Amino acid sequence: DGKADVIMHTKDGKFESAEADTNYDGKMEKKFTNAAAFNKWLNENHPDFNDKLNRNDWQFDLKKF
Repeated sequence: DGKADVIMHTKDGKFESAEADTNYDGKMEKKFTNAAAFNKWLNENHPDFNDKLNRNDWQFDLKKF
């Protein structure tokens, strides 16, 4: 439908929070403030992402352009 189903918020390359539209109605029903809980939910509910986002620290290298 062109609407985001999962939105992840980061600050300085680290996980801060995430939201998920679990019934695809355009509203975010689930909210996460813990990276491990978000990771667990994501891997259980979206196996296509399984192990691709499995980072408990959610530290990313930022690139400057």
